[in-house]
Amino acid sequence: MRKWAAFGLLLTLIALYIAVFSLMSIRRHETLYSNAFDLGNMDQALWNTLQGRILRFTNWPGGTTRLAAHVEPILVPLSLLYILKSDPRTLLVFQTVVMGLGALPAYFLARLKLKDDWAALLFPLAYLLSPALEAANLSDFHAVSLTPSLLLSALYFLERGSYRLLSLFCLLAMACKEEISLLVAMMGLYLWARHRKWRLGLALIAAGSLWFLLSLLVIIPNFSLAGRYPYLSRYAHLGTSPKAILDNLLANPASLPSLLLAPQKVAYIKGLLLSIGLAPLLAPEVALLSLPSLAINLLSTSPWMFSGGAHYSAPLVPFFLAAGIYGVMRLGEWLSPRLGHKRGLGAPLLVALVIVILYHRQEGFSPLAEGVEIPRLTPHHRLLPAFTRLIPPEASLSAQTALNPHTSEREDLYLFPEGQEADYIFLDVTTSTYPLTIPEYRGEVQELLDSGRYRLLGARDGYLLLKRGGGSPIRLPAGFYSFVKAQEIDHPLSIRFGQELELLGYEAKGVDYLVGKKGSFEFTLYWRALEPLEEDYEIALLFAREDGALVHSVVHHPATAWYPTHLWKGGEVIALRTPDIWLGERELVHLNVAVVKPGGSKWEISDRLGITSPQEIELYDEGTLLYLTTLYP
Repeated sequence: MRKWAAFGLLLTLIALYIAVFSLMSIRRHETLYSNAFDLGNMDQALWNTLQGRILRFTNWPGGTTRLAAHVEPILVPLSLLYILKSDPRTLLVFQTVVMGLGALPAYFLARLKLKDDWAALLFPLAYLLSPALEAANLSDFHAVSLTPSLLLSALYFLERGSYRLLSLFCLLAMACKEEISLLVAMMGLYLWARHRKWRLGLALIAAGSLWFLLSLLVIIPNFSLAGRYPYLSRYAHLGTSPKAILDNLLANPASLPSLLLAPQKVAYIKGLLLSIGLAPLLAPEVALLSLPSLAINLLSTSPWMFSGGAHYSAPLVPFFLAAGIYGVMRLGEWLSPRLGHKRGLGAPLLVALVIVILYHRQEGFSPLAEGVEIPRLTPHHRLLPAFTRLIPPEASLSAQTALNPHTSEREDLYLFPEGQEADYIFLDVTTSTYPLTIPEYRGEVQELLDSGRYRLLGARDGYLLLKRGGGSPIRLPAGFYSFVKAQEIDHPLSIRFGQELELLGYEAKGVDYLVGKKGSFEFTLYWRALEPLEEDYEIALLFAREDGALVHSVVHHPATAWYPTHLWKGGEVIALRTPDIWLGERELVHLNVAVVKPGGSKWEISDRLGITSPQEIELYDEGTLLYLTTLYP
């Protein structure tokens, strides 16, 4: 009965995880936080595969097949999911189900080692609450995000001595991404050194190493338009080729500590340990089986890879979790003779459980974590299907990054501004303009509107749908600008900037789970013109640490790019919304606001409007800089 009660609770936790994270993944997609990279090109690649065009995608400049970016043969059989329902949400749910089921091998491995059904439940719980796992689950779809379940299964069958099943799950994991083969090689080394299974160990070492080299040096360069692995730029400080990077590391081993132990990278490793209650510290050799993927992340110049967000940390979770299981087992073996068996594990497990829950509360991405809310669908989001229905599936399309995954099931898809000769162009000026800045994007779109090459099919609330074949310049209708009009005001204020503008309120919203990074925010400032304005003012958001050092600044906004201040009408309340901003710092950040005169500089006090208010406010820089709020990344 005890055994089945524990297993029943485990299944309940897994079902809750799958239900909650399926909803969150789908809602994230529906509220336009999924992207061309990678849900758009994954969806297009799988859809094309089912049409006979194996892994074809066209919205990435490095090649026209997924094999130009990564070696993920598992995507080919996964395309059969689209027989059931051809939709990117199918991928999101499938990913969540596979990741959630990883709690099963986590539990079986823990029960095998700890010999206690209830004690073993700590580890599937830690797995499901792992911020690294949840971030991967909520970062579009990636084949590598399936590997935690596969690698945990491989580790379980390794310990149980079921070597055929071990080999099967190693093969499945290797099919998810080229770097996973190095983790399989490490498991072979572990099997050889610890279990004395030298034949199978050598076979895994050889298979993993050869597959990695074949992928990196032959398959990807053969399909890449550049003829090389496309992500070497992340390691340019170490060398310009895999051989040069390896030679540099071997020739300068003393440089490794400074590369691997920068403060943000130490915090990254600390987070991986805290997510398993620090128990991996008692079995570090097991955690170090993840060294290839860990080094790939730590040696990169991309903060994404060692932020704990996105999908990059997913392959590390199984090894840190297994190390936690071994660590608790060792501690129990040491304590049991001294305290008695039942008391031996109780206290350490309780401490680890408290650490896991507190860390998840602070850093996790589920609704149990601080500041995480499931976003609501707004009227803007509900408008989207009305536009997508107007685009024939056989038509070529250039679409913005957030619109790509909603329109990706077609043979030819491009990420705007690429593909400006496509049959259709679909834009949403309120979302991310990647890879362009807002001024660059504004210029590209205006040039397109003026060119006469396209005609207008629809323009409303920031959406813009164009069809090739125009003849005259396009003038946007009034309905297009409705996205700048405020519906209601959060945190009402009454603060005047000169005699020209009034700040009526603001909203600061954390969007950590939506973008997969802690310390991510969106802001809305509500403004009103106090008099007719003949010129355009810049509204500057300045983010600073407590010591005054600037962290980030924003002066370009979708609202002022498309509806500049000289167009603002008397009495009109304008909602100035920023795209998501990642502050990056793990400390308090102050949000300050200034209004810059036409042609002026945000850094010159004399170029800013003076600030007055009937209420008590904090002002700096001779009354030209307003402290608005403090943010907690």
